[in-house]
Amino acid sequence: MKLHSSMVMFGLLASFGSSSAWAYDTTFPASTFGSVGSEIAGVDGWTINDPGFYGSTATVVPRVETTMSYANQLPNDGTSLAAELGGYYDYPQDGTLATVVLSHATPNQLQDVAFRVDFLIQPSNAQYPGRDGFGFSFRDASSNNLIRISLTPATNASNDAYQVSYTVGNSTPVNAMDVSSNPIYIFENTVHTLSLAVTPNGADPTFSVKLVSHDINGNIASTTTFAGKATGLGSANVDSFAAEWNLIAAGSNGLVFDNLRVGEVQPVQLAVTSSGSNLNFSWPSRTGKTYNLRTSTDLATAPASWELVPGDIAATPALNVLSFPRPADTKRFYVIQEWLAPN
Repeated sequence: MKLHSSMVMFGLLASFGSSSAWAYDTTFPASTFGSVGSEIAGVDGWTINDPGFYGSTATVVPRVETTMSYANQLPNDGTSLAAELGGYYDYPQDGTLATVVLSHATPNQLQDVAFRVDFLIQPSNAQYPGRDGFGFSFRDASSNNLIRISLTPATNASNDAYQVSYTVGNSTPVNAMDVSSNPIYIFENTVHTLSLAVTPNGADPTFSVKLVSHDINGNIASTTTFAGKATGLGSANVDSFAAEWNLIAAGSNGLVFDNLRVGEVQPVQLAVTSSGSNLNFSWPSRTGKTYNLRTSTDLATAPASWELVPGDIAATPALNVLSFPRPADTKRFYVIQEWLAPN
């Protein structure tokens, strides 16, 4: 998320903001992707690095809003499809492991990009009970990873749990932790909304991640956020966004995803004024968005890690207004974060 500041004179308060202009936005409509089971690779700019041992792997699956099968839980308008990556696909014949990558070109600077996606992981069946891993990533022109969010079968939790982690470049994966320093897990057969936005920070951009998990009835069950630093990648360029299938156990599970948006981060201007003993905050808001207001007394820390004042603020277009008692600090900074509201 790109940060823009405006200085106001009562103490020293700075306001920052961000939002996204989507370069690619799809619900995998049948009018573009064809009938159920059609290949995604080669359509609408999608490509795949099929390792070539059993053929192509990425297909589209049906969407019927009234059913609760794994694909049909994803929110949509009842007429489009969803992407599926996974299924009956064994180890390569030479015995090595592989990663299947389904990607779409989204050229941009890494420090200015964001994505959001609805997804779930369908469980394996009894015939092929293993569980493979999945993920989403930004990649450069040589298909090298820049930032990856990985979903790996957990070894220290229940059989349907996946550990959430992130990887920057070719570094060691880092387990994602919530605000209480607990590992973040997701579970099969439930819908999740994942959002990631990158913030310029010189040679070391930072990124914020929000994960909203739903129960089987579609209600929000939990919301977790975490942040990371893309050390040394301040000048890196993104060539593509990718969905990944990591073949680690010859399972029959799959990643089903929809409502994908990838784009460049643009500023949202936060205004701060003083009214007696209160501070008044206002910013342009849009339908379908939620907002987090964060604060810190130290600009040296990444805004994504600043203290959350209120979070998950619903949009009240065309303007959101918030007021609370002015803090005692002589210098304090605020950032507004914009996210797509969970469906």
